[in-house]
Amino acid sequence: MRMKRILSIMMILLAIMTFAGCGKKGKQAMSQNIAIPVVTEKANTGSINRTTVINGTIAPKEEIILMSKIASQVVAVPFSVGDTVEKGQTVLKLDDTTFALQVKQAAASLAISQAQTSAKAVLDNAKAELERYKSLYESGAVSEQLLDQKQLAYTSAVSQYQVSLAQMDQGQAMLDIAQDNLNNTVLVSPITGVITARNIDPGEMASPAAPALTISNVDQVIVKANLTESEIGKVQLNQKVRVEVASGVEQVFEGEITSINPAASAQSKVYPIEINIENANHVLKAGMFARVTIELEKKENVMVLPKTALVNKEDGETKIVYVTQKNTAKEENWIVKEREVQVGLEGEETVEILKGIKEGETVVISGQLLLSDGTEVTLKSRGEQ
Repeated sequence: MRMKRILSIMMILLAIMTFAGCGKKGKQAMSQNIAIPVVTEKANTGSINRTTVINGTIAPKEEIILMSKIASQVVAVPFSVGDTVEKGQTVLKLDDTTFALQVKQAAASLAISQAQTSAKAVLDNAKAELERYKSLYESGAVSEQLLDQKQLAYTSAVSQYQVSLAQMDQGQAMLDIAQDNLNNTVLVSPITGVITARNIDPGEMASPAAPALTISNVDQVIVKANLTESEIGKVQLNQKVRVEVASGVEQVFEGEITSINPAASAQSKVYPIEINIENANHVLKAGMFARVTIELEKKENVMVLPKTALVNKEDGETKIVYVTQKNTAKEENWIVKEREVQVGLEGEETVEILKGIKEGETVVISGQLLLSDGTEVTLKSRGEQ
């Protein structure tokens, strides 16, 4: 009885092992017979570009820091931060009492100086006398001594006239300075823009050493960014670029390169550039961080494929793609053939194929992970479920 039980157990174990072996072979056979679905695309010629993405900071296109030229008490500051001002509009008024008095005083001094001077008349008379005595001396009517006296009188009159002119010039200069100081009690905006900083209030003392107001024209803004040595030679003035900001503004802006520094920064060894952006709605603010996409290279009429078509070989350098062709054993089915390719310019999503693919060939762009040379596949075009 015991022997029969042992034999029964052995037979059961043998049956299980046999069944398991048949199952493995069945799976292998099944996997060999199942075609792998892949997404394909025909290789065609087209354009491709290489871009770089750099970060920068937005600044006003035009910014003016107003400082008083004189020391005086502030009477009025008509605008606050955020207000818009027009070019020529008064933005700061200082006490002008002292400066108005100085103008009156300087004007009066100049008028007195002009009224009291007789140097011009003396000079004219001395000149006329000298000319008359020269004629008399030549005819022998007067002595040389008298002629010398008239010459000396004329020379003295010239000196007195020059002193008189200098005094009047000095008086006019003092009047001009006083008038300039009076004019400087009113500060006007040299540009149309927005008040972005106000550092002074009525009652405080304005000083030539302290900024009073900052006015920025933000109808246009610039992005200040940097390019590397390998990039700087591939951009040019007036080139259009794509600008995005990370401050919740979803709009994409078109910028234009307006400045390229020909010399690298001594510390960072990068090349500063400036990019101009129209900002009529004032969406872009000074200080925002910008992401700039710049086209460095572009090629037309070259063979291009999606980057997803490329597969790296084990050596990490060789690149291949899988090209589909009819299965000679089963005409209704397809297989893939491994093809080594040489790549050129790489874009964001596509790559230039220099060698290895002909136009019109069908290439696998998705599903390559399960493929090897000769694998049977079913074809799907891009977007097909």
